[in-house]
Amino acid sequence: MFIALERKIKVFLIIIIIMAALINSLTVNLTIRKNIYDHSVQLSQQHIKQQNQNLRLNMNLIEETSRLISENPVIKESLETTDFSDKVIPLLDSLRASNLNILGVTVYGSNGILYLSSNTYNAPKFEKVKDNFHFLNKLAEKNSYWMVRTKDIPSFYNYNSVSKTGIFTCAICIKNNHGESLGYLFVDTNINSIYDFYKPDDSGMFYNKSSIYIITSDKKTLTSPYNPPLGIGLQLADINMIPPFMDSSYTIEKNRKSIITYYPIPNSSDTVVIVTPLDLNSQLGTLITVLLVLGFSFVLVSFLLIKILSKSIIYPLTRLYESMQK
Repeated sequence: MFIALERKIKVFLIIIIIMAALINSLTVNLTIRKNIYDHSVQLSQQHIKQQNQNLRLNMNLIEETSRLISENPVIKESLETTDFSDKVIPLLDSLRASNLNILGVTVYGSNGILYLSSNTYNAPKFEKVKDNFHFLNKLAEKNSYWMVRTKDIPSFYNYNSVSKTGIFTCAICIKNNHGESLGYLFVDTNINSIYDFYKPDDSGMFYNKSSIYIITSDKKTLTSPYNPPLGIGLQLADINMIPPFMDSSYTIEKNRKSIITYYPIPNSSDTVVIVTPLDLNSQLGTLITVLLVLGFSFVLVSFLLIKILSKSIIYPLTRLYESMQK
């Protein structure tokens, strides 16, 4: 008698339970994803900004130490004459020894004289340096300038002691007491010292898979030796396309799987680029599995409750109908 009614009650309650479970699971999933996504972007930027500051402090240390050498009276006196001074090289060696990241030191005199630290070989002529780098205008505005040099690197130093991709040079203008230029001090540092600040480690959820690049002033893209393989759909062309106008220092990759952060190196025309993965499907796999198990368990328990509830409604009605029949 009441079989059709029991079936309708079960179907009605099952539809309500399933819809509620789906809506609840979808809402929870989207909310968690959005919160984690937003916090991941924020935390990655905080992490990178801290490394930017560390890089800047390291550059300042090398720059200030180099400036002390450039202002040494022995250096200035040696550049005011064409006579070679034996006192200069020990000063350059002391500068090189002051920091493990310094590969070598070169002094170009306006009078044509050249001084090299003990481990530096075959330094290019100053005319060649001027042709390759537009740093003289920068040095006219400031007394120092940083630049990535990528040409003829093996001839500068022992090939095993320097990165094959380039060197990071601090150029300082040496001036006399009247403010006239006497020459230039070049302090070459290992370009890997830049990558070291951003290299992947186990410090965070996403940072251990980050990739680091340097875009030079002549639009070359240098790759860190610590980089994992590029993600699917992300090419070097995507990294090299720095937005001309940006409200922030980062952009989200078109597939929303990576955040690309741009950091123009201070007092330089080069840019550090950090690509941080934001693939939440792989990072949140365990959480999604737990939510699915909970949702499935909720539906099963609901089916049992529906069966009990429908019987508690139909059974009294059946007994009442039978008693009326009698």
